[in-house]
Amino acid sequence: MSKIFVVTIGDKQFVLLGDSMLRRFYDYVKNVKTAENLRSSILCQGGNCISDLIQVITKNYKHNIPAQNAIIMIGTNDLLRVRNPEKAYKILCEEYMHLATVLKKCKFSNIIWLSIPPIPHLHIINDYATLWSRLNQYICHHVVPLIKRTEYLDNSSLFLKESTQQVILTRYLPEQLEQDRKRVHWTIKTIDIVRERIKQHLLANIFSARQQRYALEVDSDSV
Repeated sequence: MSKIFVVTIGDKQFVLLGDSMLRRFYDYVKNVKTAENLRSSILCQGGNCISDLIQVITKNYKHNIPAQNAIIMIGTNDLLRVRNPEKAYKILCEEYMHLATVLKKCKFSNIIWLSIPPIPHLHIINDYATLWSRLNQYICHHVVPLIKRTEYLDNSSLFLKESTQQVILTRYLPEQLEQDRKRVHWTIKTIDIVRERIKQHLLANIFSARQQRYALEVDSDSV
């Protein structure tokens, strides 16, 4: 069985499901440098597309991933390979639905699904920017609700200027923006912000759950 990559955020451990962006997230959080073997099939691997992740979960793990919680961010490589945005939307939506069906069979207690970041050199093309936005909306409103105990964390505002909706290039490694447009990676500072957002999201949910329990106790006492 292939290696899994697990990080601790707050008081929970999460297995990472995604591509090289989450792999870089792992390296930073764990303060390590992991070597990537692009020939291997791994849950968190550079080059992973939605279909690759589905195959690893179903074929390698038979839906039995040894972890209680998961963080998923997948789709960046799919966007990089798109030639026709309009046709791609339907195909990618179907793949996300397939992934949702697969994840429903896994025994995760909690899943946090991160929005796909925009791809700078494609986002300036209207059709691609629209595709990116539509896919994130589709994940949020149609995919995530299908999976129990799964929550969507939208990081779009982290990557786009509020006034112009242009991509904030400083969120990405500059050398890859200039030299290798087939790869997109976030900076250490961006990773730190995303990790903090996940932590705050978890704390907010714990507070909300406590409020709900308190409300139920008050209601039961007043009956």
